[in-house]
Amino acid sequence: MSIDEVARRRAFEPTTDPVELARSHQALKQISDGDPDGDLFRAITGPRTCAAELRGPAGAGKSSCIMRVLSHVAGLTGLRYELLLLRAADDGTILESPAAFAAYLIDVIRSQGFRFAAPVQEELSRVGAAETVVTDPVRTGTRSVEGHAKVVSGRYERALQDAFEQRSYGRNAAQSRQELEGVLAIIRDHGVRPMIVVDDTDKFAEPASVGVDTQAVDGLFDNGVRTLSDLGVDFVVAVHPRFEGVGGYDAAAAKFLTTRLEIPWLLPERAPIAAILDRHLKAHGIDASIEGLVTATALAALWGIYSVNRNVRDTLNVAHRAAANASERRSAVLDEEDVGAARRPLTA
Repeated sequence: MSIDEVARRRAFEPTTDPVELARSHQALKQISDGDPDGDLFRAITGPRTCAAELRGPAGAGKSSCIMRVLSHVAGLTGLRYELLLLRAADDGTILESPAAFAAYLIDVIRSQGFRFAAPVQEELSRVGAAETVVTDPVRTGTRSVEGHAKVVSGRYERALQDAFEQRSYGRNAAQSRQELEGVLAIIRDHGVRPMIVVDDTDKFAEPASVGVDTQAVDGLFDNGVRTLSDLGVDFVVAVHPRFEGVGGYDAAAAKFLTTRLEIPWLLPERAPIAAILDRHLKAHGIDASIEGLVTATALAALWGIYSVNRNVRDTLNVAHRAAANASERRSAVLDEEDVGAARRPLTA
């Protein structure tokens, strides 16, 4: 195996695909002094309603952590969760009011064939099942707003369809909050525990030079998170550190967010960059040791990129371009000079 194969398969390239994020995520307890993966899994599957935030700067690994945990949840049997993944920044109008947020959820459920969850549940379950250590947990569905519908095991779809048709759900925005309560009641009556994951919130705080979009952050927490809390829905929301000081977030943190987790700094003594790259190799079916493909000096240079701002995504982007550079110069390994060449577009 050579670095040329790594470049050809784009093994180090970061992704936004939920399944690929889950597959390539490196367990954080092995490369840091925290275990947000395990803590989030326990918060989701515990007896109390989950109202959790996962905090970290852009690119730190919030999405991959969430997707990896969801893959474990989806790979379990026993408890029946339905997980709906929302990308908060896709449509700012859904955060303008509690009614708009509830109406959006109603519309999503109708568009999915009267299912609360959909898209990537089966794919995620295959990622997580092999590594799940809990013996009797959860059958799940997940849905990103751009995903593909999958059949779930809830069997409440007919009851929801009847409610939509007989009670005219989704036709009066002013009644959307009450209608959403009715939808959730039907789902719960069928023994299913609905849960919502709100991801992709970094856009409200990036780039740093522009500053935080306080209106969007207030909308997210005043109208979105508060609504989920009031309805007693299990939820996880990704949080950028720069949200702190914005009124809507601060109020939610004080009143609603009962589980507050953070992506920790990686520890250099645990060789985290090598572990992350190795995980990406395995996720792409490459059976090779990272030590035989990336030199120690290159790993040190990549650590230098990460150590500036905790941005794993930027580090992977450089590693991806560095692999392509090494391949172009017909090198068997990725070396420090390849990292330097790959960094130039960032520093030019």
